[in-house]
Amino acid sequence: MPLFRLWLNNPLLALLWHIALGVVTRYLPAALTAYYVLIIGYGVYDIIRRRDKGYLTAYYVMYVMGMEIVYRIGKFYIFWEMGKYGCIALLLAGLIATPQKRLAQSWPFLFFGLLLIPGIAAALYYGHTDATYLRKIMMQHISGPISLMMAGLYFYRIKWQPEELHRLLRIAVLPSVSILIFLFLKASVSSITFTSSSNFAASGGFGPNQVSTAVGFGMTLLMFGLLNGWTLTFNKTTDLALLVLLSFRGLLTFSRGGIGAALITTVVALFVLMIFSRAYQRKFLRISVSLGLGVLALAIIALVVNKLTNNYLLYRYQNKTGTEIMYMQRGQKPIAAPKRTMLSGREVLMSEEWKSFKSHPFFGVGAGRGTLEREELIGYSLPSHTEQTRLLGEHGMFGLIIVLIFFIMIPLYHFRKYTIGLSRHWFLICFLLVMLTMLHAGMRMAMPGILFGIAFIYISSVKPDLSKRASNKGTLVHAD
Repeated sequence: MPLFRLWLNNPLLALLWHIALGVVTRYLPAALTAYYVLIIGYGVYDIIRRRDKGYLTAYYVMYVMGMEIVYRIGKFYIFWEMGKYGCIALLLAGLIATPQKRLAQSWPFLFFGLLLIPGIAAALYYGHTDATYLRKIMMQHISGPISLMMAGLYFYRIKWQPEELHRLLRIAVLPSVSILIFLFLKASVSSITFTSSSNFAASGGFGPNQVSTAVGFGMTLLMFGLLNGWTLTFNKTTDLALLVLLSFRGLLTFSRGGIGAALITTVVALFVLMIFSRAYQRKFLRISVSLGLGVLALAIIALVVNKLTNNYLLYRYQNKTGTEIMYMQRGQKPIAAPKRTMLSGREVLMSEEWKSFKSHPFFGVGAGRGTLEREELIGYSLPSHTEQTRLLGEHGMFGLIIVLIFFIMIPLYHFRKYTIGLSRHWFLICFLLVMLTMLHAGMRMAMPGILFGIAFIYISSVKPDLSKRASNKGTLVHAD
């Protein structure tokens, strides 16, 4: 797409463009929605027209995935799941353009798709008094796994050069700029009233869990880039500034999942790589000072946010209830009261989903019907927050097969087979972030499914033939 090529060749212009999109989202959300739909529609046409030259699908998908939360926080919806539908359409276009290069090697994800069918059939069999509601809630839960399947079909085991991944991440990080601008324009810190719960005002009036997840994704990309010596925005200064500001706004949401997932992913990935790779052991020694400064900077940001929120950030991470905080502020001993759980009630949903699996072990209660089951049995209809247990409860033994094969066996095989450090680093970053996101936010967003698929690309350390590169002149990935 000419616009992507323009951004790659003019990073400052790309930065300014997405600052402007953040302003548009705040004051003219209808225009942002039109832009989002136009990107998806033109992307499908462009991919087929150019036969996916230069892995064009990857650029569109990662950009549409990142812009999904921008589309939602503007609150001018066409379809709530537009981001997932758009990614599925773009990936389908990529597969249509080059089917012989994809399906032959990505057959495991066709099997993944087949495993979803019994759960869909079970949902239709059990039915519901309101067919429209059932269809709506089923699509909310099934569109995420379908986007994962499509991403796997497209990305599984394709070979890239490091510079190709670098260019892709330069596009993928841009929506984080728009999110950040919107959050600062929507509400100033001084106007926000903080409590011990997730903060909708600090999240731009939108769900803190999803905003925190999107912010955490941007942070993860920036930290991955910095660790590998890559610049993702205009220069390293703007990379660091964006990372600091995202950390600041992410902490203000008081939603622990997204920020925690970003930090845990980065740390655990480095730790695992240091165990398996001498090159990363040497690399760690070289960057140890920078890492130490990064940890110090994050601690300072957390202290500043805690100060601005009158210690409520600390209370939130200590899991204090409003009653406990009130007594602490008065200098009194808190009265005996039920403790708030660290998982904010998610463990109740997980327990109910496990019960559903035990009562319907073969086909589950049906895709999307877990919410309806909880409403009938215990009187509330909260949707699942944990994809792993949702698959068990709604898809039965077929969900168990998905969890065992696709979330455990295939990832372990991929990690062992592809031993190049950068391939392993990218795989761990994507896989860990996906698993942690699925634990606290399910597949409400397109991000987990798309990242799960792209985790399985193979990043080669062998330099390509320059004569072949010259023959590809004009393709997107060689825009620099």
